[in-house]
Order: sequence, then structure tokens, then C-alpha cells
Amino acid sequence: AKTDPLDARMLSDYGRRYHPEAEPAPREEVERLQSLAGHRDHLVEMRAALKKHLAEAFDEIVIADLEETISFLDTRIKAFESQIAEVIRQNQDTARDHALM
Repeated sequence: AKTDPLDARMLSDYGRRYHPEAEPAPREEVERLQSLAGHRDHLVEMRAALKKHLAEAFDEIVIADLEETISFLDTRIKAFESQIAEVIRQNQDTARDHALM
């Protein structure tokens, strides 16, 4: 919220002059899609960090554990990508919006 009187006046003038359309609140599907995509992105970041660690590892046990964990993350990332695709398929509006991204 703007509390500065000058900013408030400028925003008020803008509203009177241009009559901007109100944006509807995000649909539930969009919020779900954002949540799924955000979590997928987090998993991808984790996998990238582990791959970097793997490149520097030399102990067999550590290497094996990192490879197993990376493989697990690969599986989870694919699962979230499938869930994202399903949300998009279930809602034509979301699919249209996604195509525009």
C-alpha cells in the first residue's frame, strides 16, 4: 500500500485518467499450477547442486549415494511434470494461458 501523499495522488490521477480494468483473482488451477511448477523448480535446483557435488566426489559410497539421490530426483521431477501437464489438460483456459507463456 502506498502511504506517500505524492504517490497516492499519482495513483489516483492514473485511475481517473486511464480507468484500468481490474484483474480477477487467480483461479484455483493457476494457483495449483504455480505451486507444482515452483516445487518442480526447487527439485531441479536440488538436483543441480547434487550433480555438482557428484563431480567433486571421490569416495565410492558418497558417489553411489549421490547417484541414487539424483535418480530419485529425476523420478520426482518427471512426476511433477506429469502432474503439471495433467492440470493443464484438465483446464482449457489454463492450457491457453500456458501456450502464451
